[in-house]
Amino acid sequence: MSDDIKRAAAAALVDEQVRQGQAAQMQAKLTEMERQHQERHSAEDIEAELLQQATDTYADLNKQRSEVEAAFVEVLDGVRDLKKQVERGALNPEEARDALVRLRREYVTLTNKGGALADQLGRAEAIKNDPAAHREALMAKYPGLRR
Repeated sequence: MSDDIKRAAAAALVDEQVRQGQAAQMQAKLTEMERQHQERHSAEDIEAELLQQATDTYADLNKQRSEVEAAFVEVLDGVRDLKKQVERGALNPEEARDALVRLRREYVTLTNKGGALADQLGRAEAIKNDPAAHREALMAKYPGLRR
């Protein structure tokens, strides 16, 4: 009978080890599910933050674009005024040339700024329209963002 007791004890030990293994597997699955849940919420938080930043940036860039457009109008008005002054003979040729050079520089500066703003507006709008894609692109570029 001692052999039967030994076999029963061994079977009970094996059963306990199986239960412990199953419990460990369940714990590992729960841990993985929790990690995925946190990652999903983290991704949602990142998307929400990206969307908010893109929205704020877009509004700021639109304001800057309006300022550039107003400055363009001022330059064009300056050119018209300069033309009228030249036609009236109110400016000598050297003064007219200097004024025209100044207006041309302003125009070039505004054109460059307007082009850069258009690029930035395009990027901000793309992020606003699909923050998840931008989040994935950032995570691909910077793997450390993945948790």
